[in-house]
This record gives sequence, structure tokens and C-alpha cells, in this order.
Amino acid sequence: MMLKSYCLLRQRPICPSFLYVVFIGALFSAILSTVDSTLLAASGLLAHNIILPVHKKMSEATKVRINRLGVVLFGVVAYVLALYASSIHELVKTASAIGSAGVFVVLTLGLFSPLGKTYSAVTGLLTGAIAWIVGTYLLQLDFAYTLALGVSFLSYLTVALIEQALSAKQTVEQDTQSRRERLCGISKILPDMEHAIREEFNRKFKPETYQAFVAEISKYNRGAMDFRLCETPLFLSASMTQELLQASNTLIKELTAPEFMKRLDAAVPEHLRAPNEDAHPTFLQIDFAIVQLPNGQLAPRLIELQGFPTLYAFQWLLDLKIREFFEIPDALTPYFSGYSSESYLKHFKEVLLGDAAPENVVLLEVQPHMQKTRIDFYCTEELTGVRTVCVTEVIKRNRKLYYKKNGTEIPIERIYNRVVFDELYKKQIELGFRFQDELDVVWLNHPNWFMKISKYCLPLFQNEYVPKAYYLSDLETYPENLENYVLKPLFSFSGSGVEIDVTPQMLERISDRHNYLLQEKVEYAPIVQTPEGGTKAEIRMMFLWDKSEAPVLVNNLVRMSRGKMLGVSYNKDAQWVGASLAYHP
Repeated sequence: MMLKSYCLLRQRPICPSFLYVVFIGALFSAILSTVDSTLLAASGLLAHNIILPVHKKMSEATKVRINRLGVVLFGVVAYVLALYASSIHELVKTASAIGSAGVFVVLTLGLFSPLGKTYSAVTGLLTGAIAWIVGTYLLQLDFAYTLALGVSFLSYLTVALIEQALSAKQTVEQDTQSRRERLCGISKILPDMEHAIREEFNRKFKPETYQAFVAEISKYNRGAMDFRLCETPLFLSASMTQELLQASNTLIKELTAPEFMKRLDAAVPEHLRAPNEDAHPTFLQIDFAIVQLPNGQLAPRLIELQGFPTLYAFQWLLDLKIREFFEIPDALTPYFSGYSSESYLKHFKEVLLGDAAPENVVLLEVQPHMQKTRIDFYCTEELTGVRTVCVTEVIKRNRKLYYKKNGTEIPIERIYNRVVFDELYKKQIELGFRFQDELDVVWLNHPNWFMKISKYCLPLFQNEYVPKAYYLSDLETYPENLENYVLKPLFSFSGSGVEIDVTPQMLERISDRHNYLLQEKVEYAPIVQTPEGGTKAEIRMMFLWDKSEAPVLVNNLVRMSRGKMLGVSYNKDAQWVGASLAYHP
């Protein structure tokens, strides 16, 4: 055909003859260049996008050989297609259709979907091409291209989902391994407690950063704090963390034994016993001192335990703000039992609300806006929607309790009970109901647990983590080394009524001896190295016990001091002491 055109041109010459020779040569060159570029492009795509990702360590010589082989392969395919094509239209149609179904699927999903990686793309390309060939030449279908599109799409999607599942599993494994490596590294630099992390923290500490931190926290208190925030958290080593867990588990196992729980019934006087007590408290605290043993090792020793809530909401906020103002390694956490900041808060809200609406749940306290720890009440309300109500504002109608909100009486279904009986009776506050009434409410915790799980338990424990303790009413004679004991009221709170320097005369003056105990003194170790010197620490292990068989350790609270007492009321004027939390690997 080309020769015929040339002859026709020669019959009607327009240009000089040599120009026609040049034109035909240029035309052949363009055709060969196009074919060459197409074959090289197809071969390069095959080698670079399909073969190379599978065999990443291929040598350069092998890559060249594969490219050459690809050129030959695609050249043969193109030649065969040209031989069997009946027209130019059919040739173009066949060349376009043979792989475009897979290309269309891969490009579309690659651009508009996060699904798919190398193997899904390769699978989509190959299955699309194979489906078109089978549909066109073997099955002779009129809709072979549509079939190829469907097969390519389904195969791409299937392999992409498999890739996604494998990638997620690999990510989890990598994260787990990374965390193990970080924890291993941290454990190596913390043979006892703190050490390298403490040194780094103290070196970078700036008073102005601490002041900004306190100012930020104070915003949530709606005014100045009534207790001191420590300049630093406590950093626990892996070994000390395990010691605390072991001590907690030992005490929990002993505490939850049926015979032990039965002995606690005697803690509640009949005139104070509230009806409808549940099987166990929802909130439980265990306080440990960190002491130094004669062999130089550090160990936890029980100070007291409480069947009563503590600062669950504030400790969540405290972790958030410490990380905002100070550099805390990501591998360290204040949480336990696999909890994160998010899952801890979620579980806490579930425990408080149950199936009730937030407006039907109240945080009950005596004069709440005058309490030193009121920041926890405000945090609880902000995080959960649970309103803080003074015990004097509760209205009783038959078995139902109500509080007023904007002049409307709102039914109370659940009570987050923060009322300390000791404070309630000392202030002789008049109430609109009695804790001993039959009431249609759910208690968190039930009032009886305040007395049952308290210092009353201390003489009943029999394990290495508990110092000696005696009910004062059981003692006919006092220990000879009385200077090594402290006197504690059974049901006081925040260190109230504790006497450090005990004398026989002091004990003889006590008339209600059944409400006191003598506990062997615990010598706190000055484990926290600060610019002000060694500081002592007490760690509160915080538990939730809702639907589980045993209490679940979720968080912690730390109090630091260099004085005789650890409570937040006793460290107002010193520095590098006060309330904080412990980070552990």
C-alpha cells in the first residue's frame, strides 16, 4: 500500500524525487521509533513494577537481561497480533483491550481507594488480561472486556484485603517488638528506681515550666489549688513495678477470700449499717510506702487500704498535663492491666453511669466546694457529665432520692459516694435522708465498704507486705518499743487523727479504744533524688471492681514528702513534694 502511494506520487510529482525518499525514510523511522518505545516501555514496566518488587536483590546484569527478554516477548506478541488482525481497527482494538481492563481497575482503585499494594496490583493486571484472552478466543464472548473488568476488580479487591490483614498483623507485631525493645532499654538504665530518667528530668527542669504547669491545672480547680502538686512524677523500674504488682495481688487474694470478707462485717456498727450492701466495692485503693530493706533492696509495705473512691478523674488529667509540660518517655505509662488513657477513661465512665443518664447520677459529698480535692469533682463532671451534689441538698420522697437542677427535681439513680462518715458526724450535719434508709439507688461505693475495707483490715492480714498492727482494744499491755508504732483511728481519712509520737499516757486517755489501732512504723526510703534532697514516696494503687471476678488495677496516685506525714495537707510549704503519679515501663 505504501509502495502504491509512492508510485501515485511519482505519477503526479509535486516535490523533487529525493524528498520523497527522505519522507518515506522518515515515516519508517517514526514507525520504528514508536514500536521501539512501546516495546521498551512495556518491558520496563514489567521488570520494574512486577518482577523487581518480588526479587529485590536482583543484580544490574540480571535486570538488563530481563528487560531484553521482555522486549523480545512483547515483540513476538505484537507480531502475532499483526499477523492475525483483519484490519487496522481490529488490531488497535485488540492491542487496547488485552491489558487495559486490568490497568483501568488498578489506576482507579489506586487513585481513589486506600486499598491495595504491589501484589493486588499485579494480580489485577494479570487476571484482567487472562480473563480477556479466555473470553475472547476460547469462549468467544461478546462481553469479554466487561468480564475482564469484573475479574480484575474482584481479584484486586480479594488480594488487597488479604494484604491489609497481613499488614495489620505485621504492624501489631512490630509495635509489640518495638515496645519490648524500648522497655528492655529502659529497664537496663533503671536497675533500682529512677536513675538515668531522674537525672535527665532534673537537668531539664525549669521553675517557670512548673509554674505554668500549676497554673494550667489550677484552671480546672476554678481557683488556686488547696494541695501542692509535686515538681516531678515518680519513675518506677520494671523490677519495682513487679514488686508492687506482686504485693497488690497478694493482698487482693487474701482480702477477697470469703472467710476474710466475712470477718469484715464486724467493722460496721449496727446503728451505722446501711441496707442492700452489694457483694464487693466498686472502687478500691491500696497504699504502699517504699522502704529500704536491711539488704539494701527497695520494697513496698502496706500503709492502709480503702473501700472508697479516690481521684480517678484528676489522675487522668494529671497524666495529660505532665506530658504536656514535661518530657516523659512514650514507653512509660501510669496505667496498668493494659489500659491506655482512652480505655481507662472509657471504663471509668461506664462504671459511673451504668445504664443511667448522666443527670440521674450524682457525685455526693459533704460541702463539696470546700473540699481540698474538689478538683477531682470538677474533672469528673467535665469528663462524664456527673453532677456534684452536697449531701444536704438531697431530697427524699418515699424510697426515692432527688436533687434540684434549675428548680426542677431530678431523680437520683446512682450515687458516686464520696461522703466520709468521720467528717459527716464531726460536723453534725442535718440531712434530708439517712444512709441507713431503704433507698432505690445504686451506691458506688456502698456506705458499708468505707468501714469494712479500711485500717480495720490491717491486723487481719498475714503476709510479708503488712507491718504488724493491733486493735487497741485487744491490747492489755503495750509493746515495749512503743516509739516504733503509730496510733491511727480506724475510720479517719487523709491522715486525720494519726499520732506519730505515741506514749502510754496518750493511749490511756483514749476511751473508745475499739476505734483505734497501733501499727508498726514504716521507715520510708528517700528514693526520689531532687535538688532539695532525697524525698519519700507513697504509692496508691487504684482498682476498679465492677463486673470482673476480682479487682482490676487501673491507675496510681503518688504523694511525696520529706516530713513525718505523707498526706497532701502536710506538704504545703516545701518544694519537690506533694501530689503526683508514678510512671512505669
